[in-house]
Amino acid sequence: MNHLTPLFLILPLFLIPACGKKSDATSQPPATQATAVTETTTKVVDLLKGITDGKTAEAAKTQLESLTDKLGGALTSLQALGQASAGNAGTGLGDMAMQAAATVSPEITKSLGGIAEQVTRLLGLEDVKTAIGPLLEKLQGLLPK
Repeated sequence: MNHLTPLFLILPLFLIPACGKKSDATSQPPATQATAVTETTTKVVDLLKGITDGKTAEAAKTQLESLTDKLGGALTSLQALGQASAGNAGTGLGDMAMQAAATVSPEITKSLGGIAEQVTRLLGLEDVKTAIGPLLEKLQGLLPK
């Protein structure tokens, strides 16, 4: 019986891809989705840090729109995966998803905090607010309350 234990641990790894593609949210491993969120938030923070006035805000507008949409999609996927994982708690797959999310959660939280800090700073600059205010508010709306 002890020789079968490794088989039971490895078998699910081969069966998961064979289960079919239910949705984008559940088709990627949790760590991959969390990494996508972290990478996107880092890019957003770096872009926001470079905005100092209305002129630099206008120059960054297109890229910021793209990154905001990408971040929104990544956060939605990660949230959907979290909800799916909660439904699978105790099944191994759900436990792995929750463990992966717990591992990267502090990093994501820190990154999202960096966005909040930059958005607050930029909304305090009138010329920036005129140039990209609605976009900053949209980005702020993506952040957890």
